[in-house]
Amino acid sequence: MFSRLSIRAKLLVALSVPALALAGFASARVADTWRVADGMRALDALVAVAIAGNDLVHSVQKERGFSVGFAASRGANFRDELRAQRGETDARAAAFARLAGALGPRAAGAGVDDELRATGEALARIRALRVAVDGARATPPELLTAYTTAVADLLGVSHAVQRAVTEPDLARALTAYVALSDAKERTG
Repeated sequence: MFSRLSIRAKLLVALSVPALALAGFASARVADTWRVADGMRALDALVAVAIAGNDLVHSVQKERGFSVGFAASRGANFRDELRAQRGETDARAAAFARLAGALGPRAAGAGVDDELRATGEALARIRALRVAVDGARATPPELLTAYTTAVADLLGVSHAVQRAVTEPDLARALTAYVALSDAKERTG
């Protein structure tokens, strides 16, 4: 049967096998590149959440200081600063929630998802602390302890993202970033 084909047909048959193999190989490479790109987009989103989380931590740390000062002065000091800082904390919390919500369900992995839930609970506790501060129903040590616990919960997101990152260079950079945030909290 092959002997009856024209030279042109024989060339087409002979070249179609490597061409199909090349097309299959190219398709596999494109699919692999898409998977890598999707992974990098997910990684970028996770890192953005970690950075926004640390921005929120910094804002809550400042709110903690103003809240303790306000309570210690029985409302005589830091009223305006506390009000402004709460606005900043709310803005940082909204930015964080927007980025975290864009991750989608279970996009980040179970560890990150658990920490995101803990962050929501910490923010709810902060709202309750604000009521206690405004009503003079909490002592400075109680506020310090409660805010510090909330900050620790908020830092958990960065720790979970750090554990989720597998790309070595980014993992090292994120480890340093998280360690700096932890050190900042420990030193007050």
